[in-house]
Amino acid sequence: VFGSRAKYKEICDSNSGPKVKGALDSSGGPQFVSSVRMARVNQYEQSPFAEYEVVCRLRLVTNKVQKESTIKWCVWHRFSEFEELDKALRKQLGWQMGNISFPPKNSLTFNKLSLDFIETRRAHLDNYWQQVMSLDRIAEFHKHHSS
Repeated sequence: VFGSRAKYKEICDSNSGPKVKGALDSSGGPQFVSSVRMARVNQYEQSPFAEYEVVCRLRLVTNKVQKESTIKWCVWHRFSEFEELDKALRKQLGWQMGNISFPPKNSLTFNKLSLDFIETRRAHLDNYWQQVMSLDRIAEFHKHHSS
């Protein structure tokens, strides 16, 4: 956890060393991309609930044959799981999360399983997710970060 913006900038500036093999550089485009793509109602449990699909793509380049490969995966999460993540990120990242707003839980909608409500919430979650993904160092899996 960084105590101040100045300390954070100092650490970021000092970590601009050589790239790790396999990671694409900035000219190769983003190496990790993620979004909240879809929503569905899970009706297989005792009481139905909405779930949101987070899709991820990681691009790598092998040095042996100069071949680019892409790894893709997706996970489904409930709104409450996004809330838990938001709380954990705010605790861990502090001021870096200051300008990022989490979508409101409560609304005047009576039917939280209606398609219109779920799609609106998905769009808000994706907007939140894109803001989180744009934070410095949040998706740099090839680097070791310690506080």
